[in-house]
Amino acid sequence: MNRDLASDIELGFFLADYRNFAVSSIAVTLQRNGKISERPTKRSYDTAIITYELMTRGLNSDRSRHMTRLLNHAHRHVPGSQEDFLYVLLTLLVPGPRKWDTPP
Repeated sequence: MNRDLASDIELGFFLADYRNFAVSSIAVTLQRNGKISERPTKRSYDTAIITYELMTRGLNSDRSRHMTRLLNHAHRHVPGSQEDFLYVLLTLLVPGPRKWDTPP
């Protein structure tokens, strides 16, 4: 099977969006605010930019800390616990088992 990084990233974002719906409080918020259904491309691009910055620069870089502040600011009115927000972030940053269990 021939895969490239772009298709892996696209699949990763697709799965990450759906994994977020596994937590009922997150699913309710995502459904209620309507951004996934009204502007899915913008949300995906914004998510990709922030995830790219965090992954390429490392979590302790000045740029990544700035991205984290932007995330916190953008989601300041979103209901949810710290654990909910951490779960959502980790679904984007931690590769799923498919990446490690499948030979290149």
